[in-house]
Amino acid sequence: MESRKLALLVVFGVLALGVAGCVSNGKYNKDMNGVRSQLQLVQSDVENLRTGQQKVEDEVAEAAKAKSSGGSVSGASISGEIYRTPSGFTLPSRDIQRALKNAGYYNGPVDGKIGSATRSAIKQFQEDQGLSADGVCGRRTWSKLQPFLEGAVSKAAASTTQAAAIK
Repeated sequence: MESRKLALLVVFGVLALGVAGCVSNGKYNKDMNGVRSQLQLVQSDVENLRTGQQKVEDEVAEAAKAKSSGGSVSGASISGEIYRTPSGFTLPSRDIQRALKNAGYYNGPVDGKIGSATRSAIKQFQEDQGLSADGVCGRRTWSKLQPFLEGAVSKAAASTTQAAAIK
């Protein structure tokens, strides 16, 4: 009788281990699925980083090319005579110079080369217009500068217009 009890106890023990093993296998599979999902997310992040790195490398190469051809690399680049901001906003660089000249901020040649004199004029215009004076002619700066493109409007007239707009 004792041996029979022992045999039953052994059988129940083996069964208990088998059932526990099945339960732990289910947990193992669930854990592995979670790990696989996390791995896919990490792989996606790595791919996004590689894409971003390529974009940065392309911008650096473009800036180096612009610098070697006399263009500006202070937050914007010149490709031919097209001015491009870091956000991708583009416009003809001669238009910027012409508008700055008409507004009385720029005295240099309208040659399409955005150099230190043009950047300095952009900064001064930005300061006078209450914009962030970074020397980059982005969308906000251009929206205030564009009216000067066609006609000669003096700084005084611009200040009067700005003062009236503030009131």
